[in-house]
Amino acid sequence: AHLYRERDHSGYLVTAATEMPLLSGIASLLAAVVMPAHPALPYDAGNCSALAPRMSAYVYSECARKLRFGSLGGGKGKGGLFATGRQRRWEAFKRHNCFHAMRPHAEAAMLRAADADAAVRAVQAESSCWSSVFTYPYLNTSIRFGEFSARAPSDAVRRERLVHPSLAWETWMCPATAAIDIGGFLGDTALPIAAVAGASGAVLSFEWNVISYMSVVLQAALNPSLRILPANVGVDARDRYDAKRLHRYVNVPAWVARELPAIVPHLSLIKIDVDDFNEAALESLLALPKVGAAAADARRRPVVKYEWYQRARNEGCGAESQRLWATAAKLGYEVHAGDGTPLPTCQAAKEFARRLGKSLRQFGGENLLSDVMLLPPGVTMANRQQFCPPPLPAAALATLPRLPTPAQVLPEAEQAVRAAELRPDGRAELRHKAGRFCTDAWMCG
Repeated sequence: AHLYRERDHSGYLVTAATEMPLLSGIASLLAAVVMPAHPALPYDAGNCSALAPRMSAYVYSECARKLRFGSLGGGKGKGGLFATGRQRRWEAFKRHNCFHAMRPHAEAAMLRAADADAAVRAVQAESSCWSSVFTYPYLNTSIRFGEFSARAPSDAVRRERLVHPSLAWETWMCPATAAIDIGGFLGDTALPIAAVAGASGAVLSFEWNVISYMSVVLQAALNPSLRILPANVGVDARDRYDAKRLHRYVNVPAWVARELPAIVPHLSLIKIDVDDFNEAALESLLALPKVGAAAADARRRPVVKYEWYQRARNEGCGAESQRLWATAAKLGYEVHAGDGTPLPTCQAAKEFARRLGKSLRQFGGENLLSDVMLLPPGVTMANRQQFCPPPLPAAALATLPRLPTPAQVLPEAEQAVRAAELRPDGRAELRHKAGRFCTDAWMCG
């Protein structure tokens, strides 16, 4: 009974569309306390398939969650015999870990939407909650950027994210080639990069947070002439599986070389912005094979736009910053400021900041030192477009799906099985110390 209360606060089990009280028998009790299986395995399909169509348009928006299910932010909410049907569905949704089962439903609803409004409503169905689609001229085209959240950012902030001149995507990205966006966030970098790549190019965008990931999918749906391929996986130096969150982490270059090898010879840009995982993501580039033109001429390797994390800059030229220069050298890259100024050492970066009348920590969104460029020797901002990889062939572009397959982004079945420990009597029990399974359900991927 203690484990049951940890898993469910409503006193009810929900199976398919039927609600039944706790006294329905020991089988129902066991079903509530065992660790939910990963969706790579058959599990609770009836529960999730019944709940997903009702809830996929509400759970990704904080505003919609509050209006639809009440103040359930931490996951407990009202329960017991007085819980509303909506609250019981929300509790059941979390209890059965339905986010994996729901995600394809929300993705499909966005990608098949007839217009921009329908695409937004696929993940934000509460009309009283703020959401909008903005159109911005960019280069020789227009891009549409959709947002759904509890509050609207200013137009200046949005423009700085998307089309600020200092981003210089058209300088670093080569038309009709491929890019890797590690840390997709809201799709605000994948979208302008894809605009530079054009209809003959592609951007692979990796985002761990499932809510932010849905924003990347939304940008792909709103801009069908561009090829944005989102993947809801975390990034790390090695492939691993987080049993607590039922989430997969991948070495991105190794994943791309294994799952989408046709684009590797045509990569011209890699963007890394994943905060605490920046170093691991940069180190992972050692796994990127040098093939095609890049094997014959190192100047045709992809350039790397790398977030010099605020914490590291706050420490000046401490150990974390020194590792940035060391790893860049190991990869065969040279560090430059966002405007292309060479920065051979961290001390050179400090001097660059001093000449501008600032310190390292004062660079926020100005794209000069908050993000640095790692360039192959011999490549500069002025000559970058002379050393592009060959264009992505139409045949390779045709092989890219709109979204990765479940097998490409979900952990392997045997890893999911190992996530549960079997007791001598054969029952699986929760592994984590608190006895709960992913309390903040909407953050669990």
